[in-house]
Amino acid sequence: LSNRHVLGLILTYHINYGPSLRNTALIMREVHDVKISHQTVSNYVKYVSHFIEPWLDNYQYEHISENHCCDETYVKVKGKHAYVFFMCDSISKVITSFNFFMKCDTFSDIQAFYLIIRRFKTIPKGLRWKLYL
Repeated sequence: LSNRHVLGLILTYHINYGPSLRNTALIMREVHDVKISHQTVSNYVKYVSHFIEPWLDNYQYEHISENHCCDETYVKVKGKHAYVFFMCDSISKVITSFNFFMKCDTFSDIQAFYLIIRRFKTIPKGLRWKLYL
């Protein structure tokens, strides 16, 4: 890795705009004249995610509204179904929580909701949820 600026560009393009690993490498080559492979892009993203995830999980948002929405979907992990829960502030559109569970059950739902509620200093009286299942 030549410098932090290159890492920042890779993460910005790949995460914020969502191109594939190959397209991210192509953008870096064509726009910034940085020759990098798609595998290197993947390695950088995985490496940085290990440092950022704990920080994101514990980040205390200052302006979370009382309106949240939740979506649940499934993905395959090593050939098995896993479930992903996304919690989002309906007003600011910030993803405030995401969780992976191997089972979709009541415990998974409660755990996902708890991770949002713990972000509030006090539970707002007008807290509302909209579920997209």
